[in-house]
Amino acid sequence: MSGIKVGDTVTFILTQSNNVYLVMHIQPDK
Repeated sequence: MSGIKVGDTVTFILTQSNNVYLVMHIQPDK
């Protein structure tokens, strides 16, 4: 895991945030 760039980390974090956001808005609260 030695070639990770800061941009890749930011993209990963944003992607994870978007996934959580979509899941919480698509699935109804149980």
